[in-house]
Amino acid sequence: MKKSVKILLFSLIAMLMCGFAFSAIACSSKHDYTLTFISEGETHAEITAKEGSSITPPREPDAKTPGYIFNGWYLNNDFSGEKQTVPTVMPRENITYYAKFAALTQLTVNTENGEEPQTYNVPVGTNVLEFLSDKVPSSQGLVFGGWFSGNTELTATSIVPASGLTVSARYKIEYTVRAYKQNQLGTYSKTPEESKATGWVNATLTASDVDFKHFQVDEAQTEYITLTVGGENVFTVYLKRNVYNIYYDANEPVGETVIGDMAPSSAMYELPVSVSENLYSINGYRFAGWSLTSNGDIDAAYVPDQKI
Repeated sequence: MKKSVKILLFSLIAMLMCGFAFSAIACSSKHDYTLTFISEGETHAEITAKEGSSITPPREPDAKTPGYIFNGWYLNNDFSGEKQTVPTVMPRENITYYAKFAALTQLTVNTENGEEPQTYNVPVGTNVLEFLSDKVPSSQGLVFGGWFSGNTELTATSIVPASGLTVSARYKIEYTVRAYKQNQLGTYSKTPEESKATGWVNATLTASDVDFKHFQVDEAQTEYITLTVGGENVFTVYLKRNVYNIYYDANEPVGETVIGDMAPSSAMYELPVSVSENLYSINGYRFAGWSLTSNGDIDAAYVPDQKI
């Protein structure tokens, strides 16, 4: 019995030692890989390390041509494809990176808040909004609205041309919308609905700046205002109810002929309207009612003179 126990213990120890040996072999089986960095046809740096090892990206290379600046690493020597981020952990492959350089130009930034304009030397083709993403200006009582070149607002695709670019900040200001809505009698409520909105400083508000579902601005009653710093900035608008049409379709079966015609009726938003009497007839068919769908969904059926 004791001999059997000893044999079992020796077997377990041997298995553990084998397991340790296999682990050691597995750990030592990681391969070395190399990252090569090419700058203007010459090797700028090489990093060789085992996969998974921490690595430090090389410093950015200097351009040989005056007036140019390093503009990122690329996987192709024609700089096609996306700009690359050099890893900080060695990947499981050899990679060659190519340095791209770009001519320098100037981007002048005017914050329009009393501060002096700032001029930056940037590579031609720099994305303007990305460059300015950490330079959001502020002005007391106003909300930054966007960057403009002249009267053109910059977008996510705006870049700095070779000739340079000057951009200016524009701001928005809060104003009050005081809306008098038309009631079902056709007159305007004496108690307005008030809400807050923002608009460009020095911009004149128009009907397109007001959006009330099922209502439209009564331009004969509404006076447009210009938003100003220090102004009252209350936009008083009168809103007419929309008028909607109700159309009556014969919905005849394929191949059948319809006799009769029906003009659409109209009604003001939220005012009750009577469903028209059917003026269509089809030989061999009986009128069963109006529906909102062509398949005659009975759950949405309407009969003449029904109020909706």
